[in-house]
Amino acid sequence: MMADVNGDGLQDVVGFAGSGVNVSLSTGTGFTEPSLWAAAYGSNANAGSWINGQHPRMMADVNGDGLQGVVGFGGGGTFVSIAEGSPGGLVSEIMTGLGSVSLNNLQAPH
Repeated sequence: MMADVNGDGLQDVVGFAGSGVNVSLSTGTGFTEPSLWAAAYGSNANAGSWINGQHPRMMADVNGDGLQGVVGFGGGGTFVSIAEGSPGGLVSEIMTGLGSVSLNNLQAPH
């Protein structure tokens, strides 16, 4: 999908792979090589065991800072990762329900 994850006003390519969230930043004339931005929301067990078609994941600016983070709907609840604008910056805050969980507990299925 497309989302501005670094706040430069350009839509970046965001993909949910086995290892987690991969991002290819827009340069305005092309895109950078993809890199892992979060080892979560992926189909591998160590990335949460999220299943395409069963656990929707999308991008949204949930805190009004102009950066689009990840919102995932898993069997265990709704998970939100706030963007910080750089690789590794989609895991600064992870919430489910009214509490928060660590990245290691970001599991989709239940």
